[in-house]
Amino acid sequence: MTEPLRYDHLRSTYPRREPLRAIVLHWTAGIGPPAQVYATLRGRTGPHTPDGLSIHYTVGVDGEVVQMASTKLVCLHAGIANKWSIGIEVVSPGFPGDVREKERSHGVARDEYTDSLRGRSVTMLDYTAAQTVAVERLVEKLCDETGVARAVPLDTDGSLLRRTMDESELAHFHGVMGHYHCHETKADCGTRPLERLRLKWSRPNC
Repeated sequence: MTEPLRYDHLRSTYPRREPLRAIVLHWTAGIGPPAQVYATLRGRTGPHTPDGLSIHYTVGVDGEVVQMASTKLVCLHAGIANKWSIGIEVVSPGFPGDVREKERSHGVARDEYTDSLRGRSVTMLDYTAAQTVAVERLVEKLCDETGVARAVPLDTDGSLLRRTMDESELAHFHGVMGHYHCHETKADCGTRPLERLRLKWSRPNC
């Protein structure tokens, strides 16, 4: 894991005051390396984000993990969940289309899958094999270091929750979730990465 980029000096990060209880997985909707992710987030300015958006970690196509801010800081990445979560951006187009085709022309292989999200059928792109390994290792390392639960949001039947949680559900959640769980217009990180974690953590001794 490398640490070439830091957000610590920006107004878009500040010391964490609420207990840390969640990790939020994202996709970038692009194909640039971690340094480009940093630049893109810095450029996303507005009245509430004068220094742009911020994130704790970025995972590149090849599985490189870059820490961009201390987990002791709040980063602006997931709205209502910012104050009590760690954010991980995973470089991926997210959906099939022109960006995915450009990435594929550079030799990047991803599986395409279709699943239900908020009651609609959605076709999404999985992480690369290297990203799958890197994200799982990073998430479990962070869970062990911070006390975040090895759990994903579940529906009443025990399956992965495929909708946005309401405020009450978010207020009581402890574990690892997708951006779509806390933002009703987002689809990242897709369902398959979380489903893999659900299946792994449901087995004994994991």
